[in-house]
Parts: sequence; structure tokens; C-alpha cells
Amino acid sequence: MTYRNPKYPKYLDAEKLFRKYWEMGENRSIKLLTEWAILDGMKSSTGSNPTPMGIWKAMWRWASLKENRSTVWYLISLHSSISKEHWEWDMVNVKIPTAWQHPTRDKKERFMKENGWS
Repeated sequence: MTYRNPKYPKYLDAEKLFRKYWEMGENRSIKLLTEWAILDGMKSSTGSNPTPMGIWKAMWRWASLKENRSTVWYLISLHSSISKEHWEWDMVNVKIPTAWQHPTRDKKERFMKENGWS
């Protein structure tokens, strides 16, 4: 689910960001994705230009939700040679903890269980 601030309708479309990132090919980077998002008219929730960290968190939060898991794996496997096992390890150990920064271990574990990561 993508949050949309009615005042800023192009507020960080996380799915669009995730797809564009992988479509960039081997030269993909969060810096280039941020520049692209700004040109596309995306804004932060306050209406300012998005930051690279905001872009990164939005796309990996979207990617971590159970309803997006098969789409995410399809896009990654289409545009990279990463194994499914490595992708899952990276999501559990790097992407999800960094993107969500759950304040407690219990909240992290609940999120992981609810979204099929544990």
C-alpha cells in the first residue's frame, strides 16, 4: 500500500520507485533514482524534494510487505543474478531492519511473522 498525501499526490510512489530502480540495470543507484523521482514530481510528505534515504526506505518498505513479495522477487530475478536465498537473507538481515527501524524486538518479530519473513 502506498501512502498518498492529498496535498502532494506524487508523494513517493514506492512501487514505481522499486520498479524503476531495477529497470535501471547495472548502473542503478539510489542517487540516480532520487534524481529521477524529483524529475517525476515526487515529493516528501512535507512537499520538499525527497532525500536518497527517504527513497531507499520507501522502496524497501514496499518490497517487504507480503502482498508484494512475489512481484518483488520477479523484478529482482528479471534484472539481476542474485539467488532467491541471498535475496531473502538480505531482506531479513539488512533491508527490513534498516528500512523499518522497529523500536523494539517484539515489533520487528511481529512484522516479520505477519509478512512471511520468519
